[in-house]
Amino acid sequence: MVRTGRGFFQNTRCRFKSQAAIVCHVAAGYTARMTAGYDARGQRHYTNMFLEVLRRLPAGEPHAVPLLFVHGSFTSASIWDERFLPFFARQGYAAYALSLRGHGASHGHDKLAGWRLADYVEDLARAAERLDVPPVLIGHSMGGMVVQKYLERPSHRAGAMVLMASVPPHGLWSSMFCMTLRNPVLMQQLA
Repeated sequence: MVRTGRGFFQNTRCRFKSQAAIVCHVAAGYTARMTAGYDARGQRHYTNMFLEVLRRLPAGEPHAVPLLFVHGSFTSASIWDERFLPFFARQGYAAYALSLRGHGASHGHDKLAGWRLADYVEDLARAAERLDVPPVLIGHSMGGMVVQKYLERPSHRAGAMVLMASVPPHGLWSSMFCMTLRNPVLMQQLA
């Protein structure tokens, strides 16, 4: 069943997976194609991309501040839907999980190797802007880095942040370099 979202994400189409879990595609209107353009370097980019957002709502009136979860590398919003979204919905929170472009049901799989951190930050900005109240942002691993980079924007919308095993804002290169110097055998085994 497909319905247009109201009060949740305006101008979205939602597919109801069950009574509580909903997949919504965040876009300005619902069309079957993405609008492509080119940046100053001649790189193709998408300006109207569908993003998967899962949500679980509490049975009663939700707490004033919603939760927005951001996944790490090699996964999607579905990672949060097994335990976290239902748990926080039972605690009275409106809980949302975003699949960054190229992950889950979000568009952009064909360009996954080319997406930059700035693209993921833009995805988070689009999802956060759609919520009525600035959410608590919860990021795991790469998702934590996306949250930190999003919070560097002066116009960010966040009530708070939670980082779970997050990549530091400066990335992992310095950590990998130090690990290589301290334990080269371990780095060789990881390669």
